[in-house]
Amino acid sequence: MKKTRKRGIIALCILLGLAFILYILMPFGFGIFASFRQTAENTTLPDGFSNVELTASDGVALDSWYSPPQNGAVIILVHGSNCSLESVRGHAQMLAENGYGVLALGLRGHGASGGSGNALGWECGKDVKTAVDYLSGQSDVQTMGALGLSLGGEVLLSACGDLPQIQAVISEGATHHTLADYLTLPSNQSLFRSWTTRVMYFSSQLFTGQQPPDTTIVQSIEDTQSTRFLFIAAEKETDEIDYNTLFADAADGRSELWIVPDAGHTQGFALYPDEYESRVTDYFDQALLKR
Repeated sequence: MKKTRKRGIIALCILLGLAFILYILMPFGFGIFASFRQTAENTTLPDGFSNVELTASDGVALDSWYSPPQNGAVIILVHGSNCSLESVRGHAQMLAENGYGVLALGLRGHGASGGSGNALGWECGKDVKTAVDYLSGQSDVQTMGALGLSLGGEVLLSACGDLPQIQAVISEGATHHTLADYLTLPSNQSLFRSWTTRVMYFSSQLFTGQQPPDTTIVQSIEDTQSTRFLFIAAEKETDEIDYNTLFADAADGRSELWIVPDAGHTQGFALYPDEYESRVTDYFDQALLKR
């Protein structure tokens, strides 16, 4: 009898320990990791690009690459979380080869840019505004678009409601980067479903000392008046399909949705380079060159 009771206590302790690890320790750890600076480095500049160091309104230096436009339109290109400009080298070259100017923006806390770490990009709306202000002062820039991968897409979508200068946004692999974003999907709203995400975001806020954006991605999209959107989601990522369908609905007839067949997160360009280039450049051509 005593042995049975002892085994039961051990089993209960194991279950409680596993629950603590899965529902507290792991999401808390993810939040801590998100507070670190992401030190991925850039290598050489792409052909035709020069280094531009921008300074955000709060004094943070942003390491960026710039190539002026041949057609009057410039694309603000934004990398994903835990990455640097190196991760968007191929996108930058592809856009430049099609006549577009490109400002590849190094987000704060990433690569050679300054600022404290936050892999969730909560203060990166300032970085996008800095890019817009810089391009607004270039005499050969007539229109602006933007392309963001993963976190880059989330940052652009969060900022676009306040930046009408960006007339077209292409976002690939965006889902959520705040708790409020996560809860915009009805299926995520139960406490059981959202618990670990709540812990992760609480931990991020605690260790970074930063606040998430005031508005959700959906609200920002709804606040735009004429901005056009192309949302790209990977077929193998169900959450991407769910969120980007929601984003497309919020755009109220000003968007397209491309679900990339057999693709994982942000693999569209790698798997289908020709189709990707065609879809992206055709979309920017229609949105930026024919207005």
